[in-house]
Amino acid sequence: MMFKKVRRIGRELAEAAYNACFNRPLGYIYMFHMVCPKADWLQPIDELRVSPDFFETFLREQQKRLDFISINDLHARMSNKQHSAKPFGIITFDDGYEDNFTYAYPILKKLGIPFVIYVSAGLVNDHTLIWNYPLIIEHIIRKNDELNINGIHYICHTQEQRNETFLKLKGLLFSLPYAHLQKDFKRLFTKYLTDDVFPKNTLTWEHIVELSKDPLCTIGGHTMSHCRLTITDIASLQYELGESKKLLEQHIGKPIEHLSYPYGWKNDVSIEAIAFAQQIGYKTALRSFGGPVRKTDTDLYQLKRIMIHE
Repeated sequence: MMFKKVRRIGRELAEAAYNACFNRPLGYIYMFHMVCPKADWLQPIDELRVSPDFFETFLREQQKRLDFISINDLHARMSNKQHSAKPFGIITFDDGYEDNFTYAYPILKKLGIPFVIYVSAGLVNDHTLIWNYPLIIEHIIRKNDELNINGIHYICHTQEQRNETFLKLKGLLFSLPYAHLQKDFKRLFTKYLTDDVFPKNTLTWEHIVELSKDPLCTIGGHTMSHCRLTITDIASLQYELGESKKLLEQHIGKPIEHLSYPYGWKNDVSIEAIAFAQQIGYKTALRSFGGPVRKTDTDLYQLKRIMIHE
């Protein structure tokens, strides 16, 4: 066991030394979700939110060292192997929250920074769909001191207990198969699915159209239902990737050429989903984690990002 640990540490040190000398970052793709005033949210979800003051300060600091470009410029640079002396920076948002328009957009416009919003098309203008399961679970936990889910009793009196319950229920959620996800979710949480647990905080089509008219903004795809793209059958992929792309294009009158994978860990995306995304015309696809983009990162459908926390 000790030998394996030493060998692993050796590999990590060797990789770090190689990167420092020969594989320095070409740029940084930063991932955000919500930009809104801070509140008493659950800690695992609070990581998805930054305040407007933090967001603007972060951007101003990064402007000193990075060349902020659009996702289209990134595709051109990497496709043609064009590299600049100054690392690039790209600002991305996942899901499509209303605060991207009300809080983040004015700051980005003031600073002249391009950005991309990856929209889950099925949630737009329809808050009755069970699409953003983690946020719904958060609302349920915050409303109830005790829960009974799938025969298990959860205590939610303290913030620590609420955070622990959230992580356990999130794990349960991720164990549900895609084909029956909505049905199973409704079955498990049925008595807690009151009208006030559905978050009404997403972009409208009017917002999306207005944003798409600004050269600073690129609208990208993020599936229809915000599902994990572990799915492999063509019918499901056509709905999640094909139909969502088509719906966004119909509304904004422009091609949707860039994708981000919901959740975004390596095991959240099937080989079939990546191949299908290429087949239907996506030019780039982003994961959620992984660090900076380096010279050795040549796969435009496996691009890494850095999630920013406050």
